[in-house]
Amino acid sequence: MPLATTTEKQTEEKEDREVESGHLALNNTNLSSDKLGIFLPLIGEKDKQIKSYKIFDIGTIDPKSKQGWAYKGIIGLMKMDFFKQYHSFWSHAFKTYESKGKLSGNGIDAIYWMTNACGQPRPIPENWPQRGVGAGGYESISDSKSSVGMDRTDDIKKGTYQVLKLGATNKPKIDGINIKTGLISNLHAIRHFDEYLQDLKDVIWTKDETGKAKRAKDLPPNVPLYNLYDGIVSFSFTYARDEWIKENFSF
Repeated sequence: MPLATTTEKQTEEKEDREVESGHLALNNTNLSSDKLGIFLPLIGEKDKQIKSYKIFDIGTIDPKSKQGWAYKGIIGLMKMDFFKQYHSFWSHAFKTYESKGKLSGNGIDAIYWMTNACGQPRPIPENWPQRGVGAGGYESISDSKSSVGMDRTDDIKKGTYQVLKLGATNKPKIDGINIKTGLISNLHAIRHFDEYLQDLKDVIWTKDETGKAKRAKDLPPNVPLYNLYDGIVSFSFTYARDEWIKENFSF
């Protein structure tokens, strides 16, 4: 969640009158003396939509304990109703990300733009910026580097090579050491599991130095088989082909 602090209302001159400014990038010269808080959208109990927001104060920067004041403030929030409301928001944001922000009716849930927005909103607001001269159409928000957790497809592809490389280099050669290989992240591939991992999750492999084996029966007797992924592990979902992974990562 973003940190927030109160400021004076920002205005600008427009056609000989003072109007409220839109979003601005400003230097906050009072940051060391203003109260800081955690900005938390509040979710309605019945319709599960954002109704308002609340800033939960965590305190003011303490120059004497620069590394501890914020932790103390957050611990203080745990004695209030903060965590229940935070969990309600997080769960809602998670489901919104999973469904790509689609509401049961028309439109997109506003929290989508806070979790992992991409593309153009539907319907496009009147003040949505258009692309530059000659480009045509409307500006688009890109999520090429902001997908959450294991949904970063580049990471899945790079991680899969590393898993195979580490396995092929170490598993057949190190006696007495049980090497585990897999992918691990804070969140699983919420949107991309079926597309990128479903066909690979049950792959097993071995080495055939003859280069002639076409079936398992062509391999020497008792040749060991290895999992490509001993586990695909995250806090939100874990897939395991290994008992040790199941026992230690069953969140």
